[in-house]
Amino acid sequence: MAHGYEFRVDITESLELSGELENNIYLENEYDFVFICFENGNRGSFMYARYISKQLMKKYKIPFLLIQTKTDVVVEDNFDKNINKFCHRYGIGLVRLSSKFGYDIDQPWLFCFRLLTGNQNIDLLRLSLVDNNI
Repeated sequence: MAHGYEFRVDITESLELSGELENNIYLENEYDFVFICFENGNRGSFMYARYISKQLMKKYKIPFLLIQTKTDVVVEDNFDKNINKFCHRYGIGLVRLSSKFGYDIDQPWLFCFRLLTGNQNIDLLRLSLVDNNI
């Protein structure tokens, strides 16, 4: 099975974005697939993810997936509406991940990579946490 790897410096340099990028974006080296992570309820985190998404769509034509973490946290109603509107408008895939069941929220890209590649070594409880709008 292939594994997910982080390429923080390479992506930051190639996209010419700020150093903050290293905490939000991950590239899987075999499939050139980017995961953009943002925290539920954190408007700044979402705005930054939105900015990166637009850069990837317009400039680089790199396939990517938005990952919304900590979805078990209760937030204002408009937060989810804005996310859904953005994803629908641009046809962006969104995966929502909860942190309730002992899921390691610091590695959402690895979890999503396993889902995308069809790795069966994931229990049903974890699969049930995902609302996949692809």
